[in-house]
Amino acid sequence: MDLDASSRQGSYCLWDLDLPELKEIRDWANIYKYKKGTTLFCPDVATDDVLIIKSGWLRSYLISEDGRELTLLIFGPKSMLCEFVLFSLHPFQTFAQAMEDIEVFRVKKKRLEELLTQNPEIMIRAWRAMTAKIQAVLGRMRSLLFDDLNRRVLEAISLLSTCLIRASDKDGEIEIAVTHEELASLTAASRTAVTGCLAELARAGAISVSRGKVILPRPVKGS
Repeated sequence: MDLDASSRQGSYCLWDLDLPELKEIRDWANIYKYKKGTTLFCPDVATDDVLIIKSGWLRSYLISEDGRELTLLIFGPKSMLCEFVLFSLHPFQTFAQAMEDIEVFRVKKKRLEELLTQNPEIMIRAWRAMTAKIQAVLGRMRSLLFDDLNRRVLEAISLLSTCLIRASDKDGEIEIAVTHEELASLTAASRTAVTGCLAELARAGAISVSRGKVILPRPVKGS
């Protein structure tokens, strides 16, 4: 499972609170708005809230002792975060940061625990979403260990093209707002290595590059 496939609207985006069976969660939830760049949670800081993204995109990432960042996954609408407080006695060891202005539902742990114990179908939904995240992280680790940098960069660009606020269609191409630092965080590479990789991909015609942007040709249907 590559970064792009694991992070599209799919197997762990199961929390559409407009669904009748999830209405109770929506009734309990408070909606909060956060500006781009806001850190919503971090390691070793206790929280009793579970988050469900209403709109916008958020990244989960690690920071090394020397300050390097590694983005693990990117989450969009209908994704649940912080559910580890329901199933684990230990804080999760990642940060979460808004990639753009976002809205999230915040639900108290105790409320959700009561609902999960009373409703096996919603408990199964929660387990499926968590299992999908574990599989996605394993896919990330496989890609970082075994794929070359060119492939990792292309997968990261493809992923960002699904974050609609970041991408726009122009003359049959997808223009993606992204910095070399962001691509470095997504690919576990240095900024210098990413810059060289982008130049190589541009020479090969796979992408075009301009200041703060990468342009990805839209695939021709049927090709």
